[in-house]
Parts: sequence; structure tokens; C-alpha cells
Amino acid sequence: MKNSPIKHTAALFTALLLTSIAFAQKEPAFDKGDNTIGIAVGLGGSYHNNDVHSNAYSVSYVSLPAFVVTYDHGTFSEVGPGTIGIGGMVGYRYTFINDYGDYDANWTDLVVGARGTYHLTLLKEKNNQFDPYGGVMAGMRFQSYKNTLYDEFEESYDQSRIYPAFGLFVGAKYNFTKGFGAFAEIGYDICILRVGLNFNF
Repeated sequence: MKNSPIKHTAALFTALLLTSIAFAQKEPAFDKGDNTIGIAVGLGGSYHNNDVHSNAYSVSYVSLPAFVVTYDHGTFSEVGPGTIGIGGMVGYRYTFINDYGDYDANWTDLVVGARGTYHLTLLKEKNNQFDPYGGVMAGMRFQSYKNTLYDEFEESYDQSRIYPAFGLFVGAKYNFTKGFGAFAEIGYDICILRVGLNFNF
């Protein structure tokens, strides 16, 4: 009987501890100080320009899948129901005219830009592996264009240009482990849809 108060106190303390653990806030999938690198392939959209030669012919354009690398750093947390991230992206894409005799034209595009993202943390209590977000991109697009038309005179045309590049997108990633997951984004910058793997640190 002498140990009864001690036992009751220990039981109460244990119950309070378990309750506090059960109701403790989970860490969001993306928080201040977090870093994510994404590697993806993208489809849809194209930056090719209709030059004077291709306008004169019925040609078919082929855009290979874009290759995209993104980076996101958690900069401000608890901004409304989410976290603000700042980072960047690099995207590469190659487009060419599909087999039209001696006529050949191709476009190589490299997009380098800064990205701002907003990650919703509303669902962190139910699933802190799921990270929905949206964002904007602004940067530059470096395009290399080559057009070769063979006729009685051999004509070759090469051109490099720089354009401003802008984008809007929404996406989500799902972390299978703390350091690794998969993600998808839809919007427009160097492609319309992209899917890939993300690495968190």
C-alpha cells in the first residue's frame, strides 16, 4: 500500500507522456532549412520557331523528352499554412524536323532560372510524407538553331539567341523515406508535365 501513490503517479506520468507523443505535431514534409534536388524527364510543349524555310513545307516536328534538374531550399516556415522555398532549375530540350529529304532543322534549348515555391503543410498531421506545392520560375532561355536546306546552292543557317523565360507550375512529391521520394509537376516552362525522383537533405 505504501507504494500505491508512487505507482499512481508513475501511471499518470506515463499516460500524460503517451498522450503528448500521440498529439505532438509532426514535422512537415518540407520545412525551413530543408533541401530537395529533383531529377526529372518532361513531356509536352516546345520552343521551336517556324523559320522561313519550314513555313514553305509541310514538316513534322519531334521534341525529345526534356531533362530537368531542380533545387529547392526551405527559406521561410509557417507562412500561412505552408513553407516558402527558394531555388532554381536547369532544363535541356532538343527538337528537330522529322526526316524531310535533304532538309534539316533542329533547336537546342537550355533554360536556367530561379524558382520560388510554396509548400502546403495542412496535411502534415495525417501524412507528413506528402508535399503539395506550387510556384513560379523566371530565368533565361539559350537557344541554338540550325537550318540546312540543300538545293542547287547549298545553304546553311546557324543562329544562337537568348530569350527571357517564365513559368508557372503546381506539383507534389511523396517521400518514401526521409531522404528519397518521387515527384510530378504540371505547368509550363521547358515542358508541360514532368516526373522524376527527389533527394532530400
